[in-house]
Amino acid sequence: MIYGLTQLKHFIANFTVKDILADKTYRFLKQASLYTFFVSFLQNMLSTSMHQAHLIFDFSICAYFVLVYLLVKYLRARRTA
Repeated sequence: MIYGLTQLKHFIANFTVKDILADKTYRFLKQASLYTFFVSFLQNMLSTSMHQAHLIFDFSICAYFVLVYLLVKYLRARRTA
């Protein structure tokens, strides 16, 4: 998780508009959404294992990555069309 945040920090520091449609960005967002999903799922399962009455899953960070990933995927498809 820390590695992903460090990579995100470096990406934002060197950000240009052309970079958003690059393959590197596309792969990063895809991997980040998958990794944060698994981390969130495990964290939520471990934290709620003792309290089944309050089974709440928080995938907010994962959802943001997925939304940005879908936006980049859409923009890439429009650029090639």
